[in-house]
Amino acid sequence: MNTTFGRSLQCEWMKTRHTPAVRIALVGALLIPLIMTIAQLRMPKTMSYNANPAEYWIKLYIHSWEFMAVLLLPFGIILITSMLVQIEFKNNTWKQTLITPQSLTSIYFAKFVIISMLLLLFFVSFNLFIVLSGIIPGLLHSDIDVPAHWPPLLKITKDMAAMWLTCLPLLGLQYTLSLRFSNFIVPIAIGLACIIAGIFALQWSQGYLIPFAYSSFHFMIMSGQEKFQFPYNIYWLSLISFVVFAGVGYLSFLFRKYKG
Repeated sequence: MNTTFGRSLQCEWMKTRHTPAVRIALVGALLIPLIMTIAQLRMPKTMSYNANPAEYWIKLYIHSWEFMAVLLLPFGIILITSMLVQIEFKNNTWKQTLITPQSLTSIYFAKFVIISMLLLLFFVSFNLFIVLSGIIPGLLHSDIDVPAHWPPLLKITKDMAAMWLTCLPLLGLQYTLSLRFSNFIVPIAIGLACIIAGIFALQWSQGYLIPFAYSSFHFMIMSGQEKFQFPYNIYWLSLISFVVFAGVGYLSFLFRKYKG
């Protein structure tokens, strides 16, 4: 790893440690699996492994992602991205950051890598908590059996990778907006508008034109609820949209003069 970029990463990580970003990622990952665990303990006849052993893991997995993919995950991306980029704006330290022996490119991509690592932490934690939410009820409730077979780990891994890819357009746009606006509210408001647009796009046959709906469309694909056959692959569109948003953000960052 380039020494300058490595130092930039270390610097950004040290800043992140003083924010609640890691805790937000972990708590966000825990929320739905905790609710699913409680639901199984309270309604063992309809929600637990005993209700449908053959399809238990798939149903638990789909139900967990159903609550997460459309709203909670996009909102978490908006919140964490805005929070981490706002560190310099909040402390009025952009000039101090920019005069350090780091290139603008290193600073830009170091921040982005840290945010991406937090997103990866969320995905890994969320899927781990889903697995635990399938095992723990059987350990706590006498009328619930512990699953006799493991969850489909290959499917979980593939879906996690695809979901991460479809989140990149929103991540790229939010990162660009957060670097552009010093007011914390503006990028969050725009991000929320993008989420709402993505929700409406789910009912539109041309919904592939809205990059912020791709994670929800991926959920519909992985859960067998796909409504439309789009003429273009949403995973390639996710990558292209991300490159465009991140590229615009990079150029904007290079030529903007920061105050403070």
